[in-house]
Formats: sequence, structure tokens, C-alpha cells
Amino acid sequence: MSTLQELEVLLRESQTTAYLNQQLAPHHWRWVPESLTLRYSHDGISYPVPLTDMTTCASLLDWIMQLSEKAWLSREDLGAFVWAVNELIRPQACLCSGGNDLGEIDVRRHLATGYLG
Repeated sequence: MSTLQELEVLLRESQTTAYLNQQLAPHHWRWVPESLTLRYSHDGISYPVPLTDMTTCASLLDWIMQLSEKAWLSREDLGAFVWAVNELIRPQACLCSGGNDLGEIDVRRHLATGYLG
């Protein structure tokens, strides 16, 4: 992988992207590989969540807790978000495992090696 543009093309065209979006559609989420974002869209609300913000266990938990406070987000939709993050980042393998913080990651690089690999 020589350039970020090549990575973005591979992510966009990936079968994994189609699978994720098929699973997420009933819960109003969409994986947007161009921006490395999960986007919630329903009833006039459009709310992007950039995976590039989830560089530590604490930052991932902060996003989950922030979303759990949104009155417009159902428990099922929050569960779909957690499922998608697990599918994309695999946080127990790279952020926190066995109750231990594994440190900070570069999400772009991680997706390039894990998501595509």
C-alpha cells in the first residue's frame, strides 16, 4: 500500500464494506470508508463518529458512553455501533485486553493492516 488514496479505494470497494453496511442498515448506521467514519442517519439526524478518534481504550469508551446518552439513539442502534467498531478495530486485540490498556494505536494504519488483511 503506497498511498492513502490507494487505501481509501480498497476500503471503499471492499466486500467487508458491503457486508458491514448490509448489517448496519436496519440500525441506521453506515460505514463510510472514505472518512473512516461510522455515520448514524435517521429522522433528520446525521451524526458522524470518526474511528480515527478511537486511538485508546478510554477514547473508545468515551464514544460509547457519549452515544448512550443520546435520546434519539435506541439501545439496538447503540449495540449495532459497538458491533461495527468490534468488526473494524477489534479493540480487545489492540486497545484493551484482560483489563489491561494496551496503549494508543494509529487507527488508519491499524485498519490498513487489520481490516484489509
